[in-house]
Amino acid sequence: MPNLAKDELAEYDETPRITQFRKGVVALIGFLAVCVAIALWHSPDGGTTSSSSKNHLRIPRLLFENSHPQEASDDPTPQTYSVAIVGGRPLTLDFYAAKTSGAVPAPLIIFIHAGGWREGSSRNLPALPLLKHGFAIASLNYRLTRDVGQWGNESVFWPAQAHDVKAAVRWLRANADSLNINPNAFVSFGESAGGHLSAILATTNGVEFLEGTLGNYTSVSSSVQLSVDWYGPSSFLNLDKDKEAVGPPQYPTDLQHEGLDAPESELFGSIRTNITLTQIIEHARVTSAPWQPLAHLAQAASPVWYAAGNGGAKPPVPILIHHGDDDSNVPLTQSYRLRDALVGRGQDVNMVTVPKGQHGAIPGAYWPTDLLLEVINGWVHEHLRQLGIMLPDALTAV
Repeated sequence: MPNLAKDELAEYDETPRITQFRKGVVALIGFLAVCVAIALWHSPDGGTTSSSSKNHLRIPRLLFENSHPQEASDDPTPQTYSVAIVGGRPLTLDFYAAKTSGAVPAPLIIFIHAGGWREGSSRNLPALPLLKHGFAIASLNYRLTRDVGQWGNESVFWPAQAHDVKAAVRWLRANADSLNINPNAFVSFGESAGGHLSAILATTNGVEFLEGTLGNYTSVSSSVQLSVDWYGPSSFLNLDKDKEAVGPPQYPTDLQHEGLDAPESELFGSIRTNITLTQIIEHARVTSAPWQPLAHLAQAASPVWYAAGNGGAKPPVPILIHHGDDDSNVPLTQSYRLRDALVGRGQDVNMVTVPKGQHGAIPGAYWPTDLLLEVINGWVHEHLRQLGIMLPDALTAV
């Protein structure tokens, strides 16, 4: 266990959620699929359907049609640490040490869970297979919008979530030596709401409004070096427009996704204000209160805004985006918007379109997680090399 200050350490006797692995024949199919996918990834023109083929990869359908969920195996047990005290309550993360000799500090995957910013926890962790490739993993918790009153007098609405994940990054960097991780090789990775927060980390370095003052390390950088965004929303003020453009049956006309209890509305405080995101969008050009402050808040939560060069942010770090073309929750267009904003500024971005991919674990949708993690591993591995990062043996052998 790292030698950390006692007031920063909180250990819990909890059993992580069980991870999965394939049976023999399915494992062979998965391995062959990985080889094809990574080969396509290294050949940007292969399999692309976008006019920006350099930045867009469409994985062939055949890689997904024979995929099946894996069987269970034992998970490693994490150490749980408190990174800050918020309203009298510890804000925690789970840390999984890399499975390497330790001679070289490990690159770190900073995983941010899904759940519409209102549910989920650090134990919702599909990234554990990356441990065997030499990465350490930190899985973050952050304030959830339905936890009103559970953090003392502190807000649970935006930008609380940005403050929390940035505080966690600062804590991890400040304790990098004790954790045996490389503070210059931090990779944020999230899905859905977590994908949004991963993209926020990638695009908002230097934005004081989102930095916050949590924890003991406010002078430490909250920057990451790389970012992976799985199907996260990127432009809240365009969310209605993007869904209307797709239309039925994927987005029925009676779908009230920005209703009062919608996760996007709750992110901006609908529980307190009784104002929906749709209303904020409709009044975005009104200069009086409460509309202008709320419109600015929704804009300030949108990675596209910063990716396009706004908000005083430093240039974004390289981003890898995954999004299913049958997503009935967050429109694929949201990821196109982020990709196009980054391409427009000449930034490093790759986008993977998943055929028939729905939104995460929605019933009937199965993303072959091993395959996608292998694609991520290849992308991260290559970019760490480009950054001149010394890699552990487990990574250099990949």
